[in-house]
Parts: sequence; C-alpha cells; structure tokens
Amino acid sequence: MVRYVSILGNNFELSLAELRAVLPRANFLIDGKTYAQFDIEDEIDCTKLLRQLGGTIKIGRIISDKVSKENIIEDLLSTDSGKKIVFGISEYYARVKSMDLKYKTKTQRLGMEIKKELKEGGRSVRFVVSRDPVLSSVVIAKNKCQEYMILDNTILAKTCAVQEFEEYGMRDFGRPARDAKSGMLPPKLSKIMINLSQAKHDDIMLDPFCGSGTILQEAIVLGFKNVIGCDISEKAVSDSQKNIEWLKNELRITNYELRIFQADVRELTKHIQRNFQKL
Repeated sequence: MVRYVSILGNNFELSLAELRAVLPRANFLIDGKTYAQFDIEDEIDCTKLLRQLGGTIKIGRIISDKVSKENIIEDLLSTDSGKKIVFGISEYYARVKSMDLKYKTKTQRLGMEIKKELKEGGRSVRFVVSRDPVLSSVVIAKNKCQEYMILDNTILAKTCAVQEFEEYGMRDFGRPARDAKSGMLPPKLSKIMINLSQAKHDDIMLDPFCGSGTILQEAIVLGFKNVIGCDISEKAVSDSQKNIEWLKNELRITNYELRIFQADVRELTKHIQRNFQKL
C-alpha cells in the first residue's frame, strides 16, 4: 500500500466527499479539517489526480512516520541533480483549520538547520519561506521548490503536485462572458459537483441552468464527450456559447459533442429526445 495526503480546500467537507467519490478504493486513515490521509494499493499519478479534483490544494506522498532533519536531508540528497537545492516546509494539523505564526516559526527553525547542514557539506541551498504559516501552491510553483509537509508533528510527506492556480484563474476570470448579476459558479466548485455525481466520461452530462457555462466547461476539461446545457435566459445561452468556444480555442479541445439551447427547465422533454445520465 502507498500512503498519500491531500490538503483540503476551504470547504473541507465537500473536498473530502469529492476525494472519496474519485478514489472509492482508497482506505482513508485520517479525514480532518485540513487534510485527509489515505492509502491505496497502487501508486497514483499525483498531477493527473489533482487535475481531476476541484477541492484539493496539494497532494503529497508519505515518506516517513518520523519527522527529523535527517530524513529531509536524506530525501533532498537522494533526488540531487547537482543543481541548487530549493526546498520549503509546511506544517498541518488535521483538526486545526487556521494555522498561526507559531507553526511558521517552528518550520523556519527546522528549515534553517537543514540549510546550514547542507551548506556545510558544500551544497548550494535556498530555503523558501512566505508570509503565511504554510506555503501556497503559488509559492511552491513560482519558486520550483521541493516542499515537505509535517502532519500533526509526527508524519513527514513530500508534495508531489499542487493545484493549477493559473489555469483556474484563466477559466474563471479570463473568459469573454461573465455575469456577476446572475451569479457565477467557480470552476473548482463546478468540478467538485461533477465529481460528486460519479458520472463516467461516456455519460451525457446535462446542466439545465447553465448560466455562463462553467459546469459545461469543466465537464469538457474533465473529458466528458457528450455535454448539454440550457437556460431560460437568452443571455445565459449566448454567454455559455461564447465561453465554450473560447475554451476550445484556448485548450484546443475538440473531441466532444456540445448542445446549448434556450428553454424552460419544465419543458426539457420537448427539446431532449434521449435519456441523459447526469443532471
């Protein structure tokens, strides 16, 4: 069995539900407010899994049941490419949702000790810190650093994937049509909702209140081949069409069937002649 940790988003209950829906064969050992720890029989592709999830911020692999300076140094040197070593440390507690600066001070002290020892061994090292108690996905990606996560002061994990913040930002704020007045469903929440449905990619995905097309968009990104959207608002239908066309050009996704039309949800059967699997 291989052990992993998932750092959960703001709504940890939704994040946990999504994780369980996507990984039905995983054995969940800890499901807290901040992270979920689970083991699974086969090694997973962390980057691929994180792209599928909307409610997980980071995924890490458990590398030791003991937190020590020596364990981190050993791991850093085992992946040594001869280039400058760039690393960071974050600390999480399963039942503590908001971390404070006392945790930051503790991890900074450990990080500086590791940096000092590596430099004394002749290595070029940079220890990455931030203003926040834990390193964000942005800090990790921008600094290209190896992050180690200390879980409840006892378990050591190494981050293997962080959330694709730039792509989410593009699919949310970069779209040509947004309507703040009628409300905007964030792409991450849309993806969570789709995953909770446990639909298969060859199922027909229907959104009868498509708005700006966010659920349609995220279904296409996830690989659904048949997507249908409708809305009673003519503007919503137009916005959805513009946004999906924009998405197709941005991500060059073409292997799907899409239908968007204007209709009252109470009259759907007049427009759809075949059964759909997920609503």
